[in-house]
Amino acid sequence: MRNRIIIIAAALASIGSAGIAQPAATVPPKPANAPGAPWPDNVPKTAPAGDPYAAFYPDPTHVPFFRPDQIPWVGEEGKEQQYNLYGDPRKPGPYAMLLKWFPGNYSEPHYHPNPRYAVVISGTWWASSSNEKDVTKTYPLGPGTVVTDVMGTVHWDGAKDEPVVLLLTGDGPSPNVRVDKNGKPMGKTNF
Repeated sequence: MRNRIIIIAAALASIGSAGIAQPAATVPPKPANAPGAPWPDNVPKTAPAGDPYAAFYPDPTHVPFFRPDQIPWVGEEGKEQQYNLYGDPRKPGPYAMLLKWFPGNYSEPHYHPNPRYAVVISGTWWASSSNEKDVTKTYPLGPGTVVTDVMGTVHWDGAKDEPVVLLLTGDGPSPNVRVDKNGKPMGKTNF
């Protein structure tokens, strides 16, 4: 019995020194489907001046991140902007993106050919399932609300009086297929 304990202890000691994975000496390449994701090559390397937690700033080669004011949004300031975390809703495959609506901006009635999932991160998202756009007939969805855009069903949405940020996920391609007042496709699609 004593010999077994010594053998087990020796095995554990050797695992502790050689078998446990050590941090990589070099940063792995950024995944091809996440070109805009926080990665060691595109994030701040140190904490901002005056940060009371600067001594605990995570090593950006281990935990790269963007603060909200550092997110590289794409699109029109004051209307609607996007930030792709990974994938691309215009191409086949999974995607995740942040979508920011500015106050007073809404999509037109549309549907998606694939299901799409949303989480309201901040602000109030105003949504409707009507074929006709009337912003006075929208329903408020606050932070933490989880939503499914069921494929092929008409909806539209936006921001009434404050910015709203959504996390959207799905499988692309996932265009917005615009519809007329009867819910029929108009032949206009966009992303």
